[in-house]
Amino acid sequence: TLETEFDISDEAGAMLIPKMTLQPLVENAILHGMRDKNAGEIIINAEADEDTVRITLFNNGAADLEKVEQSINRDYRNKSHFTGIGLYNVHSRLRLLYGEAYGLTPNRHLEDGFEIIVCIPRKEASLDDSYTDR
Repeated sequence: TLETEFDISDEAGAMLIPKMTLQPLVENAILHGMRDKNAGEIIINAEADEDTVRITLFNNGAADLEKVEQSINRDYRNKSHFTGIGLYNVHSRLRLLYGEAYGLTPNRHLEDGFEIIVCIPRKEASLDDSYTDR
């Protein structure tokens, strides 16, 4: 079974994020984080401050932090091995859109489970922003 929990502040819920930002992270949490578990849990939290939106995705599975960091930072162009490309694509796209201060960061301070943090600049929804999802 899979349990999900969402804790999205009203302020963060009104912000825009690029399409296909969360889907690869949720997919990784299901495929890799819950590989050997009968009952999985995913918790998505989003908060916004004056300048930044932080979205955290937690799962109660295990992750090899070294492999996660390699996946985020590895350049996959012209490579025949594509494991972890979703994390790399999301991280690279966020950095291209918003700069080096933004992207994905794994939380190294958890004893149980795995958490990855998405950091993007604050951008409120408007009618002309059809290229993004809330």
